[in-house]
Amino acid sequence: SPVPFAVGSVDGAGGESTPQVSGTRTGTHAGAGADADAAFIASSLRDSPPETNVESLTSGETGHAEGGPNTSKDGGGSDEGSDASLLNHAVDESYHKFAPSASAAVPTYENVTVGEDGIVPEGLPDWVDSIPSDGVCFVRRSVFSGHSAAARCCRLSGGGAAAASASADKSARVWTIGDDSTDRNATIYCGADVLSLAWESSGDRLLLLGTAERSIKAWNADTRRIMGDLSVDAATPYVCDLHLSPSAAEPCFVSAACSLPGPTAMRSGRRGVVTLWSASTLKRLHTLPLGNDAPGVSSVRLSPVDGKLAAVASDDSLVRLFDASSRAFCGVLDCGAAGCTGSGVCVRFGESADVLHVLTTDGELLEWDVRMGSNVSTSVAGGVFDGGSASGAIGGGACVTSRALVAPLGCAMSSIDGTQRPPEMAWARGLDGGVSGAPLLLMTSRAACAPLVDARSGGARGALLYHAAGCTSVDWHHASALALSATADGRVVVSSPPA
Repeated sequence: SPVPFAVGSVDGAGGESTPQVSGTRTGTHAGAGADADAAFIASSLRDSPPETNVESLTSGETGHAEGGPNTSKDGGGSDEGSDASLLNHAVDESYHKFAPSASAAVPTYENVTVGEDGIVPEGLPDWVDSIPSDGVCFVRRSVFSGHSAAARCCRLSGGGAAAASASADKSARVWTIGDDSTDRNATIYCGADVLSLAWESSGDRLLLLGTAERSIKAWNADTRRIMGDLSVDAATPYVCDLHLSPSAAEPCFVSAACSLPGPTAMRSGRRGVVTLWSASTLKRLHTLPLGNDAPGVSSVRLSPVDGKLAAVASDDSLVRLFDASSRAFCGVLDCGAAGCTGSGVCVRFGESADVLHVLTTDGELLEWDVRMGSNVSTSVAGGVFDGGSASGAIGGGACVTSRALVAPLGCAMSSIDGTQRPPEMAWARGLDGGVSGAPLLLMTSRAACAPLVDARSGGARGALLYHAAGCTSVDWHHASALALSATADGRVVVSSPPA
């Protein structure tokens, strides 16, 4: 059935704003025919100023961007009476106070190093105290509010000039965070819960939104308009994950859709499908072969640099690798054979395609050396791999180079705002601090903070502390060294390591 949508201004107060554009779209867009498709997409991709029927944020509005684009970005500085001061008051109430001494002024999070003299915020989990004194102490840059329900997903744009958040309030919001003059602020009312988001890997224009009602919407952040609305199969209406290829030569994206929502439904009855789409024409290319009784899928990722490999984490405790273009099966990691009790719900490649990090429902973190558990050829991986044998196609413990338990940090299946939510992670590329050069991963947590985790030991090496509710989603932009986090109270936080 047609999925209603509307585009309105960001009112920021969490209430309804008057939609500026409304209607229904099915298929690729509201028009019909290949010629109309091409014309619609081409017109949306052309550089043009934002349309006047979509209002942008103004500095006079209240409640929409606390410490946001129109205020100081030093982690709390703003004019008296601004939203940032309201935020600081709310944070103080939620986190109580730092109390190094009875007479000392209450310091802010920005100027206290976690672990320094044993000082930690009262009320935070015990693991925060284990962060070493040289751990990463993040500085809050901006806090955005406006969602009327939990923010379940957040992503930074490839160019680092914008962020997006998706919520159970049936909307997605785009926030301007860069220094350029383009105003991308917008609220996209989708008529259904927004489950997943994905930006293009090197720009700030194309944003994909996956909903709970068979829809993948393509949003042009420059013109602030829907440039396409794709329909997935009726049998798998829940679009739980999306990822755009980093390759400019062959632009495509991958989607994971399921018959039942979320890992709460991880049972034999949940079915999934992984589809590859063209990012230039918004046409379906093919699906990846998951078998006759295809299990539900929680996470998909295309390999860095060339996007030629697709990693798929499914409910049957397997993480499969495919050649994305030929659909050829390349290898599989059996989480059970590797000693895990949970199934993989989040997969992330490292700097190259030869390392894959897998996070399970039970808070187990695996590092998979794909070269040891795949039959990926050098032609598929662009020369990254040494190649593998068919006998190594079924990977178990032999291809797992490290295994750590991160559940004590709250990084496991958890109930936030009454809904079971899977853990999520983002590779903090460019950050140092892991033991013996181990990569660092930002992770979600049921606690009101997000740990920065050593990928091999599982130890906390830092934390995002600026939350008043459980952390539901995280992302990282390596070029600008920005961390993005979303919370169960609907806020979105931008942080960075100290300069």
